[in-house]
Amino acid sequence: RVAVHNSGSAFIGREVQGASQRRSPCEESDVTAGDMCVPPEKGLCTQAWELVQNRLYLYTLLSLTATFYFVSGMNFLWVRLLIVVWKFPKALAVSSAMLVGLMMGLGSVCGPHILDGQGGTRTCEGRRHGLQLIVRAFGVAALAVVICCAELGV
Repeated sequence: RVAVHNSGSAFIGREVQGASQRRSPCEESDVTAGDMCVPPEKGLCTQAWELVQNRLYLYTLLSLTATFYFVSGMNFLWVRLLIVVWKFPKALAVSSAMLVGLMMGLGSVCGPHILDGQGGTRTCEGRRHGLQLIVRAFGVAALAVVICCAELGV
């Protein structure tokens, strides 16, 4: 059940017909480009239908949507808290909420690259280094909160 392509790589699960004849690993609908098999391009509706049928994609989509909804509500409440309860100027309260949003976006963009630089998630050692980095980042954030609260007299 192992067929070897002329590039030397093995394809598992394809039956070899005869000892001297090699069967191409490409499907009949695939287009061959040199040694590579290129599946035909799928239309937008086909791709959308495949995504709708993928439960992991749907759960991820729903959890991200709920997270963004929660964060936007928290930003609204944070601004109200700063203006009404702590009597901050409106410009400072809104800019602090914008700063939080900017930092969240920066973390989403740069975080994966930083974690990959720590070894990624493929090995136990890489995961350990990544978690240690996250714990240190939360420690720095908690220290910043304590400093801000002490400065504000809260």
